[in-house]
Amino acid sequence: MNRTEGENSMASYPESDDLNLSGPSLRPGYLVEVLLLAAGWLLVLIGGIYAGVNYADAARSADAFAWPAFFGSLAIFLACFGGAVLLWGIRLVAVRLDAAHNLLGASRTAGFGGEMEAGTASGGSAAPIGEMTELIRELRDISLLNDDQRRARLEAHGREVALSLRRDVPRLIREHSWATARMRIEEARLRFPNVDAWDDMAKQVETARLQVEAQDIQSATRQVEDLSSLGAWDRAGEVVRELLDRHPDSQKARALAQRVNDAREKLALEQRSRLMAQAQEAVHKRDWPAALRLAEDIINRYPRTPDAEGLRLQLPTLQENAATRRRQDMEARIREMISKGQYAEALRVARELISTYPHSPQARALKSQMDRLEARARGRG
Repeated sequence: MNRTEGENSMASYPESDDLNLSGPSLRPGYLVEVLLLAAGWLLVLIGGIYAGVNYADAARSADAFAWPAFFGSLAIFLACFGGAVLLWGIRLVAVRLDAAHNLLGASRTAGFGGEMEAGTASGGSAAPIGEMTELIRELRDISLLNDDQRRARLEAHGREVALSLRRDVPRLIREHSWATARMRIEEARLRFPNVDAWDDMAKQVETARLQVEAQDIQSATRQVEDLSSLGAWDRAGEVVRELLDRHPDSQKARALAQRVNDAREKLALEQRSRLMAQAQEAVHKRDWPAALRLAEDIINRYPRTPDAEGLRLQLPTLQENAATRRRQDMEARIREMISKGQYAEALRVARELISTYPHSPQARALKSQMDRLEARARGRG
C-alpha cells in the first residue's frame, strides 16, 4: 500500500476533538456530542441569568451591599458552571471512545499486513498496536506448545536468522562494515547459541577484514608520511582516525596512531622550546614588544602547557613594559621630527600618543606643548 492509500485509510476516524464534517455521512455519535456541547453552554447561560436576576431582586430591598444575596447568586452560577463542565467532560469521553472504537475496527479489518505498513508510513498509531497484538498472539501460541515443540520452533527460528545473515554478511563485507557484521553475528549467537553457522560467519568477516586491513594500513602509512613531511599534522590525524574507525581492534592501526601522536607532540615541544628561547632572549634585550608578541603566540598555540601557565602570570608586566617602550619610541620620533622641522607629522604622532595613553607621563608633558606645536604646524606645515 502506498502512502496516499495509507493516509486515506486513517482518515475514516478522528485523531482529535475537532468535529469531522468532511465525510459523506456524519459519525453515529456526532449528534450526541453536539447536544452535550450545546447543553453545557445553555446551562452556563441559564445559571448566569438566574444568578443575576436573583441578586438584583435582593439588592433592591437592601440599603447596603447584599452580601448574602451575592454569595447565594455566586453559588447558583458555580453550580450551573460545574454541571456544564460535567457535560463537556462526558462529551470528551465520548469522542475518545469513538476514536478508539474506529481505530480497533480499522486494525481488525486490515489485519497485520498492509494496514500496519500504511500506519507506519503515515506516522499513525496503528503499527504499534498491530505489533503489540502480534507479539501477544505469538506468546499465546508458544505457551500452548510442549517442550519438544518449543525446541523445534526455536531451531526453525534460528535457521531463519542464519539464512538471513548468510545474505547480509557478504553485503556488509563488501561495504567494509566490519563492526556492524560482528555485532549482528554476536546478537544472533546470544539468541541461538546452538547454531553452528555463527563461527563460520565470524571467521569470514575477520578474514575479509584482515585482507583489507593490510591494504588500508599501507595506504594510511604513505599518506601520513607525506603529510607529516609537509607539516600537515591535522590532516594526518584525520587519516589515522579514519583508519581506526574502519579497524578499531587493529594493533597495527593503533601503533600507527601512536607514532603520529608521538611525532606531533615531539614537534610541538621543539617549536614551543624555540619560541620560549626567543621570548627569553627578547626579555634580556629589553625588547618588550617582541617579548609580548612571542608570549601571546605561545599562550594561543599551546594554552594547556606549563610554559603557557607561567607566561600568563607574567603577561601584565610584559604588556606594561611594551606600552612604556612604545610611548618612549613615539616620544623619540616626535623629538626627531621637530628637530627636522616636520611639525605637522610631529603633531599627528603627539595626538596619537595622547589619545592612546592619556594618563601617561609623556601625554601630560605633551599637552602643555600642544599649542606651540600646532602653531608651528600651521606656520610651516
